[in-house]
Amino acid sequence: MSALSDKIKSDLVKLSKSDKHLQSIIKRLESGKANLTDVDDFAQATGTVLKKVFEKSITESPKAFTDEQLIAEILGDIFGDNYDLINSVAENIQKQLDKAAGIGIKPQRADFPSERIENLAKVTAQKDLTDKTSLSEFTASVENINGSIFTDYVKTNADFRSKAGLRVYVIRSDHSKCCAWCSKLAGKYVYPDVPKDIWRRHKRCTCEITYVNEKAGTYDQISYSDVQNGKEIETRKQVTRLTPEQARAKEKEVLKRLDKRGGSGIIKMKDIPIGKSIGAKAKNYDILDPQTGEYFNFVEGTKIQNPKVFAGKGGTKPLNPEVADGLSKQIGGKPENWQHLKGIGVIDYYGEEVKAEVHWFQEESVGKHKFKVKRWLDNDD
Repeated sequence: MSALSDKIKSDLVKLSKSDKHLQSIIKRLESGKANLTDVDDFAQATGTVLKKVFEKSITESPKAFTDEQLIAEILGDIFGDNYDLINSVAENIQKQLDKAAGIGIKPQRADFPSERIENLAKVTAQKDLTDKTSLSEFTASVENINGSIFTDYVKTNADFRSKAGLRVYVIRSDHSKCCAWCSKLAGKYVYPDVPKDIWRRHKRCTCEITYVNEKAGTYDQISYSDVQNGKEIETRKQVTRLTPEQARAKEKEVLKRLDKRGGSGIIKMKDIPIGKSIGAKAKNYDILDPQTGEYFNFVEGTKIQNPKVFAGKGGTKPLNPEVADGLSKQIGGKPENWQHLKGIGVIDYYGEEVKAEVHWFQEESVGKHKFKVKRWLDNDD
């Protein structure tokens, strides 16, 4: 077993050095500008190389892969090295990112995947790896386990850091020609409100699963006054990003409610432009996400589309008198002239351009105020 493991390790080193894709990832990791997405790429690329090495080894020595205990020992030895390598790379990149963000939390290692390795050895011993289908299934499992080492790292650290008080976002990204199951899981979620299957990888899965974290800041658990009902609400819940399928359903619901009635009395207006900063700060607005207490801004150069008045002056229903009086006292303008509007805007969500249905109040003499995210939408709709 030792001689065969040494042979596999030697072949692994040689093929890794000659693999251009893997070497390009290593250069990114060494550049000082890498992030955890690069580590995910590294885990998948090393898995692909490991797959090729096992194909070569099994072709040369098929009898060595017929004994369950021997297979388990070989896999345990090889994966032991890759487990240390992937975790070391992840920890190094994590420390660089944490230093830049002023975070001092030690990266955590997930448990070694011994149970998955034992199960693979048990199943493999019952198959004839000289059969191309059986060989393909085995090497796909090897590749999958290797990639899951980093997925386990992400899961462990997302949980640990969330409990330590950081705000953690788990990101699952699918790729072109991805299966429908993976596409439904794609998105950016606030941990721990993530889909139950987000950590799972099927064979030959190429999804990227990473996370980012940040200091929670003063908006993590805040109280704010909701002007719609005048009550003070303590907000603690974190937002969950919708999957593309959920977002499309929500979008249809929103558009149906906004546009199905041509004679509804809802005032339809021209799109509202968000200017670009040239010399001086352009007109933009602070937008509250009530579920997290965070404030965002519209992306410069975009427009608030399909703005409509649905309450107050010119709307289908009157504005609550307490709300109108409160706005007038707090901001100005006449209570009877205040309006409640809604529209679709593009929000700068930590550097990403994300659509959302937004609500706000306005009065002609004092302008637009109190923007709020009603719901997040999918950019593809």
